[in-house]
Amino acid sequence: MAQNSETGNTDAANESNENPNFYSLSNALRVNFSFTYQSANFGVQTRFYSPAISLQMYRGKRHLHEIGILSPSSLSTFQIADVGRGITGSLNLKYQYNYMLGTGTQKFRPYFGAGVYPSFFYARNDPTTNNNFPTRSSGAVFGFGAVSGLQLNLKSNFFLDVSIPLRFASIQFIQGTVLNPALPIENQIVSFTRTNFFLPEVFIIEIGGGLRF
Repeated sequence: MAQNSETGNTDAANESNENPNFYSLSNALRVNFSFTYQSANFGVQTRFYSPAISLQMYRGKRHLHEIGILSPSSLSTFQIADVGRGITGSLNLKYQYNYMLGTGTQKFRPYFGAGVYPSFFYARNDPTTNNNFPTRSSGAVFGFGAVSGLQLNLKSNFFLDVSIPLRFASIQFIQGTVLNPALPIENQIVSFTRTNFFLPEVFIIEIGGGLRF
């Protein structure tokens, strides 16, 4: 029974003993950088994000599940003289399923898949001037997309990875509050939901590497 519950790792171990050039199919820790090209209302923006970390888990020889923390996830405080101070935070996650083509003995393994990319944020602003009111905003964004990529196996435990994710839909849930004592409580809070489909104005390339264990 134990062998059946660990089919992917058992098959990998057997094939590894038979083939000295085998590239192991086990869990992996992946670190990647992303380069974003985005057309905006005021021109074209390009961004280079800090590393994102994800955990990859094989189920069988072709089914790869990936969960991770995307960049830029952050928590920061700020203070502007004679204006105010505040705090902002965001947490960007992802779950992605990849179907791997080829076999574990191949040096190059293309893949394609799909994923969901939830993001959560919070912002607080406390002005120090009398003509402004404190504000609070929070929300969640769920993005949906497809991905294609290529994995380059260097050694049995090391690999490089290049992928192009395409986000084609997103759902946003946002709530904002203006703490104006002159307004009734119900008028201080604004909530809305926004749905976007097909976002071709955003193009992302992810380049990274990983270590299997």
